[in-house]
Amino acid sequence: MVYGCDDVQKFSSEMLNKNTVVKAQMAEWLHTAIILLEQCCLLLMSSARKTVEQLQEDKISDQRTVIELQEKLISKKDRELGVVSQTVEKELKSYSSVLQQSCTTALSPKNIATAVQKITKEEDRTKEVLVFGVDEDASECVT
Repeated sequence: MVYGCDDVQKFSSEMLNKNTVVKAQMAEWLHTAIILLEQCCLLLMSSARKTVEQLQEDKISDQRTVIELQEKLISKKDRELGVVSQTVEKELKSYSSVLQQSCTTALSPKNIATAVQKITKEEDRTKEVLVFGVDEDASECVT
């Protein structure tokens, strides 16, 4: 209970600005408030300030560590990419040379002529006859 007020939230300066509050009583209240601030609040605030400063230093240290780890990761990924690039280039060259040799052999004029002769022997299209305008029966052989 503060000066006849049950709720501290409703306490106001107008309540103290009355003729019934004497200078000696006001001085005593002010003295008590200063002591409470000194003994409780200021010690807590000082402790909180130290804790906040320590947390800030820890955060900065952690951020430095994260940056160092990210740089190491980037460096490692760059090395891996270089190895993969070299492997792909090497394999592409060897695949290219194999493909070039294979294509040269497969597409030689002699091989193409042999394949065409083989197909023409298997399918003699000169014996096929097409008749237009005649209906097909399901019973007739069309092959």
